Amino acid sequence: MSLPCFSLLDPPRILTLEEPVLHLEHCIAFAVHGNPAPTLHWLHNGQVLRETEIIHMEFYQQGEVSEGCLLFNKPTHYNNGNYTIVATNQLGSANQTIKGHFLEKPFPGRLFS
Repeated sequence: MSLPCFSLLDPPRILTLEEPVLHLEHCIAFAVHGNPAPTLHWLHNGQVLRETEIIHMEFYQQGEVSEGCLLFNKPTHYNNGNYTIVATNQLGSANQTIKGHFLEKPFPGRLFS
């Protein structure tokens, strides 16, 4: 006779968040735990990050863990800054920030961005 399996509810926890590394695209790797599975979104320098062709998130859900990357296709100095992952479920929210540095500003000392 087998006993019923019960899954405990857990608020989200950021398990890992790593500085950007270059594979085919730059990747900020992450792993998030939560039950029920949390929704994930990103902030760039404190502002909601809207996914585009250049920046997008890919992840997979395995049980109570979401693992993936925030991917950057040919980022420039405009993409430098702080990236915050925010995980939310009915039991709470967790966030963690990491600095992303991709390229130096061209022509340092000039007045334009």
